[in-house]
Amino acid sequence: MLDLSVYKSRYYPVKLDDNTIVNIEPPKRKQLKKIISLTKSVNEQNLGESDIDNLYDAAEIALSKNKEGKTFTAENIENYLDLAALVAFFDGYYTWVMENVSQKN
Repeated sequence: MLDLSVYKSRYYPVKLDDNTIVNIEPPKRKQLKKIISLTKSVNEQNLGESDIDNLYDAAEIALSKNKEGKTFTAENIENYLDLAALVAFFDGYYTWVMENVSQKN
């Protein structure tokens, strides 16, 4: 039997509020390197001001690469996501990216 459920979607759907859903596309290598560099040194237990800025900057890169063509800024992401939601976003985002990378074409 051909089981197509093993293939993950190319997009990562993210619901930002009741009216805003974006389907995030996989990042290009350069984008992923930038996102990782912005988020890798973040310590959730002891967030500094620069850590918070870096998280929102990384979210700007990740969220702006979407199927809908919407552009986000770090400032307007703050209207959608508080810090706890932002950390949860990256937990899911990195898991999805790794699943996408390891999936056979």
